[in-house]
Amino acid sequence: LLQVTDQGGISKLPISAVVTHRDLRGIFPQGKILACDFELENAPALGAHEPYGFYLPKHDIVSIDHHADAAQMFTHVSSGNLAIEYVKACGVALPDEHVVVNHTDCDSVISSLIVKGLLPPLDVFGEAVIAADHTGAENPIADLLQAIDFFHDLQTSIACLGRLLAAEPQPEKIQKALESRLRSREETAVIIKQGDAILQEGALTVVRLNQAMCSEFLPALLPEAKLIMGFEPAPTPGAPWIARLRLGQHVPHGFHLKALKVQETIDPHFGGRWNAGANRRGGGTTQSLEDYCKALAHAVDALLA
Repeated sequence: LLQVTDQGGISKLPISAVVTHRDLRGIFPQGKILACDFELENAPALGAHEPYGFYLPKHDIVSIDHHADAAQMFTHVSSGNLAIEYVKACGVALPDEHVVVNHTDCDSVISSLIVKGLLPPLDVFGEAVIAADHTGAENPIADLLQAIDFFHDLQTSIACLGRLLAAEPQPEKIQKALESRLRSREETAVIIKQGDAILQEGALTVVRLNQAMCSEFLPALLPEAKLIMGFEPAPTPGAPWIARLRLGQHVPHGFHLKALKVQETIDPHFGGRWNAGANRRGGGTTQSLEDYCKALAHAVDALLA
């Protein structure tokens, strides 16, 4: 990886909430497209389900992505795990095939490097993407790549991963970003251990967040929780506050946030995936915290029953 230039031949598209097969074919008219870690619109409907995602034969596109709105993705699987399955089944990308991402978090970097043949399909990388996407557990690969995601620089992420695997020192700005993430986990763990910021409402575990804390770490720090809501209090009375939901590790298999219908029944500003979501992009909510938690807990308890 330390010798890789030009993003290893991986194409990075602008971040977009919606990507269609037409978008991809407009950019890459010829050759198979291996789309890693971003949701391809209607992939489950247009493609055949494979152990590594969805294959759209009409368009010769493989969606190697765990964001798809499909039951088989409502579990602890990430795109890096699917990439491992793809390489085992089909081999690495050929020179005339396009490996594509649209963001630079741990899962995007790992999945695209595996599909490109620049990383081997090893369990250590599968464990890293699960830590990054699902549990927030300590993991040197996940922590590094998640910490530097905000640079949005695929080449930098590849080089930094190479240094980590070679046990070489990181540039100062990278080391500072990593240390900031590690401090945040430590501070979150201290507050969780004290217990003052936690309350329980049925199967819902509610955690008051401050600026030093990160909801990403909560599943690992609250291993017995089923559903976790981290909330950022309103900065002033009457102002909106932010809710962040994550599935806990103790939730029954098959349970997912979409089944709660949070946006439809509780908070119209809420959005997210099957295992995590928030209302920040919608501007937060001015509902009372008590009413919000009770409504959410009631929905959770009803589904679990």
